[in-house]
Amino acid sequence: MDWFKNDTQATGVGGLTIENGIGSVVVHGSITLSPDAASLEQLKALRERISELESALASAIEEGAFSGAVAVPVLETVENPFA
Repeated sequence: MDWFKNDTQATGVGGLTIENGIGSVVVHGSITLSPDAASLEQLKALRERISELESALASAIEEGAFSGAVAVPVLETVENPFA
């Protein structure tokens, strides 16, 4: 996938969809992972996509492609209120 350079590509892993865009990538949906081989394969596929995306983002930042981009705040982890 040509990350961050077009808005015509998308890929899916389980119930997640990863949509490429010009200057951004959107991940939406959900994925259910169980202690089984199929879930392990989905998780490996997701890890591969995220790794590709991470490399592309690092390269784009190095090249100055996002020099004017607004910083996105880091999300904090909270306790599950339903647990």
